[in-house]
Amino acid sequence: MLTLRESMPPKADIRESMMTTIINKAGLFAMSLLVIASIFASNSLAQSSSLYQKGAENAARHAAAMGAATSASQYAVPRNVVTMKQGSWIYRENKAPPIIKKHDLITIRVDEKQQMLAEGDSERRQTAKYDAQLKDWILLKGLSARPDPQSYGDPMIKADLSTKSRTESDVETIESVTFVVTAVVADIRPNGLLVLEAHKVIQNNEEQWECRLAGICRREDIGPDNTVMSQDIANLRIEKRESGAIRDAYKRGWFTRWFDQFNPF
Repeated sequence: MLTLRESMPPKADIRESMMTTIINKAGLFAMSLLVIASIFASNSLAQSSSLYQKGAENAARHAAAMGAATSASQYAVPRNVVTMKQGSWIYRENKAPPIIKKHDLITIRVDEKQQMLAEGDSERRQTAKYDAQLKDWILLKGLSARPDPQSYGDPMIKADLSTKSRTESDVETIESVTFVVTAVVADIRPNGLLVLEAHKVIQNNEEQWECRLAGICRREDIGPDNTVMSQDIANLRIEKRESGAIRDAYKRGWFTRWFDQFNPF
């Protein structure tokens, strides 16, 4: 007599499947805890923001003005919340503006660029025709004058004049000045504006470069590294002079300057 038996899985497989189920449920439970913690953290950060504090202060003032029985302390932000400074890794406190006094040093980064493009086109035409004849003439004798006919006939003149000129011009200039100079606070205005003055001289053998700078800036325009850009300086005046063999090689002579100034032709 034959007996049929169902094949049963081994005990090791049953234990492994039970452990897998337990691990999956534990992972889901941990993820749920992380989501709940992030929600509470976001709420606490939102409550510590300036907008929430302003809303709480406005609500407290409104409740006091309406004579509500609710105390204003209910709208106060709790002290045990997480602030931006405690909960953010990239939070940086704003540094207080530096205290600047007279005769302090400030670095100026000069980066000035100018570009000008001008185009011109002019055309001029002129046509003239002259036809003149002198019919009467006088003769002076002493204090008297009398007619004096011309023996060769009346003088006549005829002329045709035609002129045409055309001028085209195209000018494009690009200038750039870039350097770094340290200025001295020469004066502080009553309204807090700083008057800056800088002077820099570079001597290289026979070559010499001299730079002068002056202007007015605000305290807020000075960065944390004690640097201000030339674009933030009002009444900016920059003077740059060069002397030496290189300058003498390409500078214009006195006659060329005079000729270019009067432009006789």
